[in-house]
Amino acid sequence: MVTLDGRRVKPHQAVSCGQEVIVRIPRQTRQAPQPEELPVDFVHLDESIAVVNKPAGLVVHPAAGNETGTLVNALLYHLGPLPGEGQEDRPGIAHRLDKDTSGLMVVARTQEALRLLQVEFARRRVDKEYLAITTGVPGEQAGTITVGIGRHETKRKRMVAKVEGGRDAVTAYQVIEDFLTHALICARPLTGRTHQIRVHLRSLGTPVLCDSTYSRKSVAFASELLGRKKEKGEKPVLSRQALHAHRLSFEHPRTRERLSFEAPLPEDMQRVLEVLRSRGKKG
Repeated sequence: MVTLDGRRVKPHQAVSCGQEVIVRIPRQTRQAPQPEELPVDFVHLDESIAVVNKPAGLVVHPAAGNETGTLVNALLYHLGPLPGEGQEDRPGIAHRLDKDTSGLMVVARTQEALRLLQVEFARRRVDKEYLAITTGVPGEQAGTITVGIGRHETKRKRMVAKVEGGRDAVTAYQVIEDFLTHALICARPLTGRTHQIRVHLRSLGTPVLCDSTYSRKSVAFASELLGRKKEKGEKPVLSRQALHAHRLSFEHPRTRERLSFEAPLPEDMQRVLEVLRSRGKKG
């Protein structure tokens, strides 16, 4: 699809001043998401909304590299058509969770519900609480992180904490359990930036355990959590970032009733806590 002076050349061909390079970009044709028979853990369901408990490893909506097998594909199978005016590739989606973050999401079933939920999120009237297991323990047992967040200058899929130049971002946190080398933390994002909790906890020097983007290791072994050398043939107790959307509270778009939902920690994060608790806590 690229020619140099009307001829196809090898990719390493050097270009000289005055030569003509033509790039022909094919038209992108993306098919609307299709229903797929995949399981969905519904926490709440009515005519206007659905609240689901998303498992880790599931992409929320189709995108490059993940055209099928997403939460949207599953929702279309179980719920039928979802509102998608202006966002045909992610119908019904008012907010998202990262692929390897588990927990609660609210989905709109009508166009009016989608509009009102988007307003609620934009005005920061939706309360979200996450549980995270971190490598290391914050210096303060509770606090508010107000460092801005912007995109990494060279690694475009990563975000970084920026004192200057980043978009405003606020996360309140509290240490629930202190294991000396790790901590169970409750985090409340008061803004909705990409990777916000993960970036903010990393800025404290306590990245989310097994976060392949923002920490050194992407898997955790029980022996290493206990301060011992990994045993031969040992299987990991966790192989995704230890972050779970635990609680979600918002105003119902039709009834205006304040609703609150909780999702228990998934088994993999529970296993990590059992290992850490067997070692003991601070004090």
